[in-house]
Amino acid sequence: MPEPPAKSVAWVRGAAKVKGLALPVSILVGITAVSGAFVVGNDAGHVYNTSPEMGDNWIPDDIFSMEPFIRKIFENTSNSAA
Repeated sequence: MPEPPAKSVAWVRGAAKVKGLALPVSILVGITAVSGAFVVGNDAGHVYNTSPEMGDNWIPDDIFSMEPFIRKIFENTSNSAA
């Protein structure tokens, strides 16, 4: 079998590098989409609509206002807006 031209070998190597980046980038996009769904589901935009700050602060005062800790993670609107 004849050797392929040098240009095509370089192109194939470049395509292999891009293919190697496809999975990590896809995972990051998926995580971003899922986190966006949680923010929308928590109505975070109704509480703080001054992006990227939350009100007048970068970190809201009521971020740790709920007890027990598990509610802070899943139900506190300040946490989901962050």
